[in-house]
Amino acid sequence: MGFKRIKQYSFLPEATLLTILLFFMPILFSYNKLATFLESGIILFLFLISILIFETYKDHFKEKLVPLLIYTFLGASILGYYDLFAGLLGFPRIFTGRTAGEPLSGFKNAGQAGAYFLIFITMLVPVRFSKLFQKLSMSNKRVLNISLFAGIIFLLLTAKIAAYVGLVSGFFLFFLWNRKFKVLLGSAVFIIIGILLFPSLKEIMPQTYDRITYKYQNRIIDNIYEGPDEFFEDNYGAAIQAFEERPLIGSGIGAFFQSYHENEVHSTYLKMLGETGLLGTLGYVIFVVSFIKLFLKANLKRSDNEYMDYLRVVTPFIIGCFVSWAYTYHFRKREFWILVAVVLIANYCARQQVLNKKLEENEVPETL
Repeated sequence: MGFKRIKQYSFLPEATLLTILLFFMPILFSYNKLATFLESGIILFLFLISILIFETYKDHFKEKLVPLLIYTFLGASILGYYDLFAGLLGFPRIFTGRTAGEPLSGFKNAGQAGAYFLIFITMLVPVRFSKLFQKLSMSNKRVLNISLFAGIIFLLLTAKIAAYVGLVSGFFLFFLWNRKFKVLLGSAVFIIIGILLFPSLKEIMPQTYDRITYKYQNRIIDNIYEGPDEFFEDNYGAAIQAFEERPLIGSGIGAFFQSYHENEVHSTYLKMLGETGLLGTLGYVIFVVSFIKLFLKANLKRSDNEYMDYLRVVTPFIIGCFVSWAYTYHFRKREFWILVAVVLIANYCARQQVLNKKLEENEVPETL
């Protein structure tokens, strides 16, 4: 039933299945057949989870799903802060940590935590700045504000530079498109205060301070003044080599690791080229186009439809994520498929509200 409901207004299910098929088809020629099978299977499983979320919450977006996202995000932040300070103070941790001062919130490393928090911020900031916010209960409004504040601070502590770039890009585009000068001023004050207070972090949390400064120096300053990092040259160069050697199918998705490099490709776009070749990249492009089409109508004009307004506001933050994914690989991330489900549901609700309004006005509804 979920596929049929989505297919009424989106090519996304077919596009996703086509992409997975194009990933899987060259399995006999993959450098690691098991890895290709598992990678394709994981993506298929996560896609089916997103369909399940759609079917469960399609009629309960603002009443159940949005509050669930808010409290989940707040819970992830609280757990992350507890483990962070427990590791620094020598208290028992909930989740095992690698090193003191690394914010994890249950993830294997701070990079994964940063990517997860970026997606949740992408989903929840638009709730705060769209007409959907007025539809929330007073308690949910308060918790949303608290969770966003706590979550953004935690993301900054992860020192995930790609998440920084995605977050800043999203907010910049949001301010540019919507002319939110008050929010821009508040954000500028927030950033200035953060910069002024950052040196004091060295006294309170020296390991975290050292991690952030190292990442900033290594990922930004050194690359600007000393040229590309050796890791990126090797990693990205190996991805291009894999594409050049087998331009049609690449190494096989998931098979790049150990075949060309000791790490997987640190970029969604180069991973598509190096591991799936032109076939898989074509599927990914079709998927992205079908995903972006979900936002197009919402950005044509402003609307009193709170779901349409949410899609309009979330667009710049989605673009920020696409910028971030130039360094990270998002297709295997569960939070990405939660985002897909949220966008599908918002689009479904927006269209249902338009149809219901036309029916109330005794008009013949147009094809949506």
